[in-house]
Amino acid sequence: MLKSRDNGATWTRHTGVSTTVGQAKPTIAELSSGAVLMLLRTKDGYLWQTVSEDRGETWSMPKRTDMVAPAASHNLLRLNDGRLLLTHDESPPPYRSPLTVRVSDDDDEHWSEPMIVVEVPRPSEGDAIWGRQVTYPSATQLRDDTVVIVWAHIALGDEEQWGGIRSARVRVD
Repeated sequence: MLKSRDNGATWTRHTGVSTTVGQAKPTIAELSSGAVLMLLRTKDGYLWQTVSEDRGETWSMPKRTDMVAPAASHNLLRLNDGRLLLTHDESPPPYRSPLTVRVSDDDDEHWSEPMIVVEVPRPSEGDAIWGRQVTYPSATQLRDDTVVIVWAHIALGDEEQWGGIRSARVRVD
């Protein structure tokens, strides 16, 4: 972990975070207590979580959540009303679809069931496209409190490979 106290002019290395299942890639959000929540993508098919009580200098031992996820990017966002919004692929590896949204109104104690933002079909036998993904989400909240979610839509095949950036504007009730 790297931390800057001078708007990025200098950086200090702090304790790293790893799981028992190998490399983990993070997304973070500040909790209402001031602690920092980190959700980690791994290769075991689940998101993991850890918390820092000292603004990222040390972290609790990561633990596996019950949220199914491939080794794909995910995104945490603290909404203006204090709830947490998580966008991630709710699927077992190696699939990266559907892209979903979950909401926590109690700082990660409980999450809503996943709500599908977009879904692409899984490849079938003989399909010219052998990989379809809706992944790498990012989210931001606008002044009118709607949320814009942006993701990559990717298709992979022997004859054809393409990708595009897609978005959706949603109201989180």
